Amino acid sequence: MIFIGRFFYVGVFHKVAGIDLNKKVAQLYANKTQIKAKRGSIYDTNGNTIAEDTTTYSVYVVLSKSAVYYGKRAYLADKDKEKAARVLSKNLPISYEKVYQILNPDNPDLYQVELGTAGKGISLETKKAIEAANITGINFTPTVARLYPNGNFASYFIGLTATMNNEISGTMGIEKVYNDFLKGTNGTRSYMKDNSGTEIPGTKSKYKKAKNGADVYTTLDSQLQVYMENLLTAAQKKYQPQSMTAVLMNAKTGAILAASQRPTFNAQTKSNIPVWRNELLAETYEPGSTMKIFTTAAAINSGHYNGNAYYNSGALTIDGSKIYDWNRAGWGSITYDQAFIRSSNVGMALLEQQMGKKLWLNYIQKFGFLKETNAGLGPESKGSISYNYPIEQANTAYGQ
Repeated sequence: MIFIGRFFYVGVFHKVAGIDLNKKVAQLYANKTQIKAKRGSIYDTNGNTIAEDTTTYSVYVVLSKSAVYYGKRAYLADKDKEKAARVLSKNLPISYEKVYQILNPDNPDLYQVELGTAGKGISLETKKAIEAANITGINFTPTVARLYPNGNFASYFIGLTATMNNEISGTMGIEKVYNDFLKGTNGTRSYMKDNSGTEIPGTKSKYKKAKNGADVYTTLDSQLQVYMENLLTAAQKKYQPQSMTAVLMNAKTGAILAASQRPTFNAQTKSNIPVWRNELLAETYEPGSTMKIFTTAAAINSGHYNGNAYYNSGALTIDGSKIYDWNRAGWGSITYDQAFIRSSNVGMALLEQQMGKKLWLNYIQKFGFLKETNAGLGPESKGSISYNYPIEQANTAYGQ
């Protein structure tokens, strides 16, 4: 009587010890799969792809003779191991001897083996070439990856990604700065399954669509970028500097057409990354004579410039310290127009004195020096100057 009563209670109310059995059964047979969002691509100014999502594969070989499904062998037979070693070593960066050794492990109980780094990151073309041999037991696991088809191409500017738990996220450059825009939002699919994992017919599925990531369009010109990379590589081989940076800008619009540095790395292979910062942003540099453009412009704009006025070139003494032109003998008495043409340090220092330290500093700040540009491309360094003494103030006029 007690058993029947209990059975009746459970059958009617579907509860045991406060647990809803209907919900418990639903959880047991419910299945939720993730629908991957496509990461946005990065393009140059003409719409050419710089970075995009792709699929790579990792190879593994099943060795266990227990791998038999529906009466069919799913493992690598002993008679096929030599052939498998030949095919794998031909298509992957690994020797025949090494592959054959892996396929014949000391531990006979191993279910499957992998080929280390040589068997990871395999392209679709390589996968198809291996599959064409029709060797049972060689299998592949797909992995979402990032493709950089141009290799060494504005690598620090574009950046890199890393894959963890089959999720891609940016670790450097635009890939990192704009990661939230590029990554998108994954969707889900919920359905009921049986014990074998097969969807139960007649049950409803629920979908939450994936939202693909946004694309990023840069102002880089691929042809100019490749040309710059070649020039930098040639200069690096010839002069062997510790580091180099170069940027090409459209002077009318400010658009960056090409940007790179040395040493650099191939974004596709990710091998031998020398540093983890974009030196165009993270490093400061002394502008030198290019600063004379701003000094002359400030003097003209503030009404302190007379291009026809004369001064004595060659050397100038300020507070006991001497400033020299690059031509120490000078050019005699020349005009300020000639000072700009001949890149005279003395002429620029005299212009700074005519403007005065406060006005010149005000122009330095108006031109945007001494602060970050907030370009939105990653961490930046801001400039600094020594400006306490007249000689220091004069030095800034010609970029030192």
